Amino acid sequence: MHNESLNKTKNLSCFFGISDGERTSLAVEYIFYELLTYIHFLLAYFNFVPMWTFVIGVIVYIPRWMICLHEMQHHFTPKTINPITRLNLLSLTLLQLGFVEMRDIHMRHHAHPAKPQDPEYYHIKGHWLAGWINVMFSPEISTYHWLKKKKMDDEFKRGVSIRFILFVSLAFAFGWSFLWYLIPVRLAYGSCLYFFSYGLHRKNGDYGTFAIEYPLWLKIIASLVYGEKLLQSVSEHDIHHDYPTIPGQYLRASRPWYTPRASRQRQINPVTLETQEA
Repeated sequence: MHNESLNKTKNLSCFFGISDGERTSLAVEYIFYELLTYIHFLLAYFNFVPMWTFVIGVIVYIPRWMICLHEMQHHFTPKTINPITRLNLLSLTLLQLGFVEMRDIHMRHHAHPAKPQDPEYYHIKGHWLAGWINVMFSPEISTYHWLKKKKMDDEFKRGVSIRFILFVSLAFAFGWSFLWYLIPVRLAYGSCLYFFSYGLHRKNGDYGTFAIEYPLWLKIIASLVYGEKLLQSVSEHDIHHDYPTIPGQYLRASRPWYTPRASRQRQINPVTLETQEA
């Protein structure tokens, strides 16, 4: 009956949806990796653990934090996200966007993936080296484009001010040692973003949204280190773009009933900022 219903409706999102518990877990996990990054750095700074353990640690923490952020952008709205999460307090740069702004950018990416209208098009345009450089400076570039094209309301100003004070306070408190935090975190963030963007929307010189098949041994390692949300969001990225509300960990299970919808035009709902078919 379940299979028959899937075939009749073709609406995979109804059958592979997210529960309230999973939604809450995403927000908790997101904050957990923010705190873990700061705590590990403090432990290394005060010589409780070697600094190299922090450098290795962020290779795991940052991608896990990023996939939680990505999932929340599809399962929370600006009205339903909690006040702490919406601030986006993992310090990356002086003038840093918050959850609401990053979600707006990501929804517009889903409306025009790998096209010039895509606000993240600069991640993938041209040579791979240009893409890598651009993603490494994505926090600054995203803020520049936002300030240039978007309205700065009171909430935006408050959020930017809080993140600015946090960044300056960390730099002042730790001095040059702050670079031991900033450089590894930025390299991990930029490298992961490069893989999520250039790696999933460019293939043999073509622009698009592609599924990627990995060897079994690599899948096992990636699942253990980064979790199924991240692994399947990468390997089943074509499904994610067609059905963005399916949680990452269920994308592979939906593959047998998946029919590509890439040819259908999409637009953004001005109220929810969700992508929808025109």
